Amino acid sequence: MSASKPPTRDIAEHTQCGNFMSPRNDNGTMCGVLNDRRDLAGDASSPKLQTHAASFEVTGMAPFMAIDLLTNAARRGEVRHLYRHDLESLFWIFIWVVSCVEDGRQIDPLPEIYERWTSSDMTTCRTIKREFLWVGWEYSGGGPRPTWSAEGKLARAVLYHFFDTQHARDSQVRHRKNMVEEVDVPEKVWRDFCAVIREVSGAHPSMGYLVDI
Repeated sequence: MSASKPPTRDIAEHTQCGNFMSPRNDNGTMCGVLNDRRDLAGDASSPKLQTHAASFEVTGMAPFMAIDLLTNAARRGEVRHLYRHDLESLFWIFIWVVSCVEDGRQIDPLPEIYERWTSSDMTTCRTIKREFLWVGWEYSGGGPRPTWSAEGKLARAVLYHFFDTQHARDSQVRHRKNMVEEVDVPEKVWRDFCAVIREVSGAHPSMGYLVDI
């Protein structure tokens, strides 16, 4: 997911595959590719996608949508769709995979909190995600499966990163009488996210492959 042509608006984990892949180019580097409906994608620089109403112009899967989009305000078209929303959606898929997939298959039964997360309404999805951020992923009944122990370290680091950014936004909301619309800064969001990945990958050699993605 580069910062040049967001948003896809329908990032979703379809049991095992999802609608994104990471094949290798001829030179050996990995390249992220979206393989689902391209009519759901768009260029974030398009004037049409700069509006609030565009947030719910197409639907995604509630369990993996960004927290900001799981609100009544978003459903009314009052929340502008930003690049960080798609990046956060990708992260929630990652959390679900390392928590609910073992040896290439979804575990059965799912831990109770993931059963509620993936089969409940938007309000419950939002509540569970905020619980992961504020209480802690593993302390909320989650945590990585044994085969994802290395990736679990990255999931924790990214979770802390999203907590810090969400907390900063919440603080701004509480202390501002006149709200200023958030500016979409995809390059900065992507750069900060990659910095977290590089830091974790550098500390854990087994995850060095992430730098190539």
